[in-house]
Amino acid sequence: MLKSRTLWIGGLALVVGALIASRFFAQPPEPTRTDNETGPLLSAYARDLAVWSMNDQGALDYRAQAPTARYFDSAGLWQFDQPRWQVSMESAAPWVGKADQGRTWNNQEQARLQGNVVLSQARPDGRVTLSTQVVDLTLPTRYAQTNAPVTLTGPGYDIAAIGAQAWLDEQRIELNSEVTGHYDPAQTPP
Repeated sequence: MLKSRTLWIGGLALVVGALIASRFFAQPPEPTRTDNETGPLLSAYARDLAVWSMNDQGALDYRAQAPTARYFDSAGLWQFDQPRWQVSMESAAPWVGKADQGRTWNNQEQARLQGNVVLSQARPDGRVTLSTQVVDLTLPTRYAQTNAPVTLTGPGYDIAAIGAQAWLDEQRIELNSEVTGHYDPAQTPP
């Protein structure tokens, strides 16, 4: 009886050992692309990415940073998580901003920022801030636009609207529709 019990326990230990060994040494199957998958293939992945561009005079044109980024070579597309950026202006303080996600394409001339997007600029009379959920930027012309709800705040004013267009170099922002707000001239610097 003792001999049969020992054989049974030994056989069970052998089976369990074989199962553990097969799981430990087995290679995971190679991922395969199916016909129903869409989108470009990932070409590169980066952590703590910082990119910048200089203008013809050698001055900073724009700078972007992100803790993680992915590049899709076939589409010429970068995707950024939690991007932070600065877009320099010729005769004013730079516009700075942040978002939950961002992407650039067209040789990094076009960008889309999504999720808690904030663009702001320090001006002599105080900081101007535009907040929304999505913004499309054209970097060479310093043009931004959105059709989403926006909030524009500055010294002495707080305005809400649906959609906006911004010519960043000109420090000009036009609100599209359903514009409401509050203006307090007492808070506006002289």
